[in-house]
Amino acid sequence: MQREIELGNIWFGRNGDSAPRRKKYLTDVTKGLTPQTLWPADDVGTTEDAKKHIVWLFPDSPPFDTPKPESLIARVLQIATDPGDLVLDAYLGSGTTAAVAHKMHRRYLGIESGRHAATICLARIQKVIEGEQGGISRAVGWTGGGGCVFEPKDSA
Repeated sequence: MQREIELGNIWFGRNGDSAPRRKKYLTDVTKGLTPQTLWPADDVGTTEDAKKHIVWLFPDSPPFDTPKPESLIARVLQIATDPGDLVLDAYLGSGTTAAVAHKMHRRYLGIESGRHAATICLARIQKVIEGEQGGISRAVGWTGGGGCVFEPKDSA
């Protein structure tokens, strides 16, 4: 412990009188980021940001009430997955998870019932493939590419 303190790897809080905590540096992390308990809106966006993105993508369609910001999903995928991994979204909603997975070079499987599976989700992925520049596109250097398979099922 004394050696770690001397190396500057132990932190005792701002005033030096808190319980000791080990410092973790991004350069020492071998896979992903160390999750934090609190992710401020400045880092991961807000529902309002996500609504604006959906309205920008689909100006003639009403937005979902509580879409997730792409930056929030990107943070989760950055921590939990690697490029090429398979991401499952069993409740596709507006397609945010699939869009982010695509932009981050993850494979994905989305499941959704209802007409919006084609009118919103599939349309959104097609815009991503074409290189749409909303959400995390600029942050991850997304310019378009790839493809998807859409398999509609009858509701009979």
